Amino acid sequence: MRSDGAYAQVMASLNASSAASGVEVEVKKRLPDGSYIPADDRDFATADFDAELEAAVKAVQKLPREERLAYGKTMRVEGNAQFERGDHADAIRTYAKAMAGLDLSCDREATLRSVALPLWTNSAASYLALKRPRECIRCCDEALKIDGGHVKARLRKGAALLALDRYDEALACLEAIDENREAAALMRKTRAAQRRTTRMEAAYGKCLSAAFSDGLDARSGVRRRRSGEAETERALRQAARAAAAHDWALVVWVVFCAVVVGSYVLWGEALVRYLLGVTV
Repeated sequence: MRSDGAYAQVMASLNASSAASGVEVEVKKRLPDGSYIPADDRDFATADFDAELEAAVKAVQKLPREERLAYGKTMRVEGNAQFERGDHADAIRTYAKAMAGLDLSCDREATLRSVALPLWTNSAASYLALKRPRECIRCCDEALKIDGGHVKARLRKGAALLALDRYDEALACLEAIDENREAAALMRKTRAAQRRTTRMEAAYGKCLSAAFSDGLDARSGVRRRRSGEAETERALRQAARAAAAHDWALVVWVVFCAVVVGSYVLWGEALVRYLLGVTV
């Protein structure tokens, strides 16, 4: 069941039917933190496939063992063909249906290794091709539960961890693989990405530090400029006070000189009068 554009189609249909009442419909999905965001085509496709898979599982479980095994084999073959063609989204759906045909009642360990393990690793490869690394890691973890040293599972998990910039985890995953060229190439790529990220973070830190330092220097320059302006203002005030004091001293000196001169004039007039009086 394909759901390409399902959200847009459903919303258009709902809004067309409710247009007369003036009601606009929007479907939202609930996140783990309890908040809600609008649903999209992927959510509709997931919901459709979940319902389809649940129905398939219920139907397969009712089949006799031979028919159930035949169904699982048919789904594996179809999924592999889709995988080879690059139809990864369809391959993931088909592999999930193939899981429903597993029969673990007899020789459980052999069935897990021969049937379930390739289904998980191929699903992981399809998720990786679709740039969905988190789902890829989940499938790889399921594969590694069956075989902890499975090379393809570790390679694909390492690539998915690299895509998520989880470099240390990617290296730890890949280093567990002995003498593998693909693993060695992925580790070189991971270390190069890690060094590049480290350099970028260091450069970003330097930029922040320089910007912070420039801000401090600018503030210091303002403080110094303000300090210089204050010193100049104080010097001007002192010069003004000195000029005012000098002016007052000059005034006092002029007054003193005037008083002295006036005194001499008065003393001279008095002397002249005295001499005239004596003469007469």
